[in-house]
Amino acid sequence: MRSAEGEVVQLLDKINTAAAKGQVEKWLLQLEQGMKKSIHKNVDDAMVAYKSKKREEWVMNWPGQTVLCVGSAYWTSDVHNAIRKHPQGLVDYRDICNAQINKIVEIVRGKLPPQTRITLGE
Repeated sequence: MRSAEGEVVQLLDKINTAAAKGQVEKWLLQLEQGMKKSIHKNVDDAMVAYKSKKREEWVMNWPGQTVLCVGSAYWTSDVHNAIRKHPQGLVDYRDICNAQINKIVEIVRGKLPPQTRITLGE
């Protein structure tokens, strides 16, 4: 699959249009199911990778929508945990977020492939 921005997510399964014997609706349904399955795996893989990489490295390895989806999920979880921790928890998390933003800004100021620049600009 290729987005309008040029990002690519590989389909996990090949769709055999000949097997549908001219029934366009049949292979389009298979394509839709395959797209959902592929995106689901992409997001799952990004969730796992998020835990093991620095954010500034992680954002450059995934499509923009995946970065937005997974980043939002982790941000929500981290804010929740910060609030539950203690009153200083949000201040501490703000400092972490500011440090991450500063690192991303440094990266954006450098040379980047156009696709990565689009992802980081979202």
